[in-house]
Amino acid sequence: MNPPITELTRDKMESILRSVARYTRFVRSTKLTLAVLAGILICMVLFYPLLQDSGVHVAFTSIEKKGPSSPTQMINARFHGLDKEDQPFNITAKTATQIDDNTVGLDHLTGDISLKSGAWLSVSGDTGVFKMKEKGLDLKGSIEMFDDEGYEFRTERLHVNVGIKPR
Repeated sequence: MNPPITELTRDKMESILRSVARYTRFVRSTKLTLAVLAGILICMVLFYPLLQDSGVHVAFTSIEKKGPSSPTQMINARFHGLDKEDQPFNITAKTATQIDDNTVGLDHLTGDISLKSGAWLSVSGDTGVFKMKEKGLDLKGSIEMFDDEGYEFRTERLHVNVGIKPR
């Protein structure tokens, strides 16, 4: 004997409702998974440059060009980087003037470095010349050097080997 039509229809309806419910759960979980993956990708794009340190960074706060023949000059120049031993250093200057492809003249500059031992050194001077290829900073004028223990050093000339980490 065949089952009544209402029972057959009820079984089919329950089967259809179960498959619709499964599909709805699948769509909801897929939407959530894609949203989480999109968030992870956005975070990776935003924070990846912070994880990859390439050595020296130059930040421009303003650029001043006085005439067609005058050299390029930066106001409030900042040079950040790591030395060969991964010790972070900063050099800031009131003005930085590019003399040639390898040389930058600095006025009223300060520099500091944090050593792996935990010590900190700071130097300030009237003028300086930063040689990029030689990785050296030559200071002239009234130069003062301090460390975190309170020692002071004063001189008229100073050469600092920046020793930037190779890429």
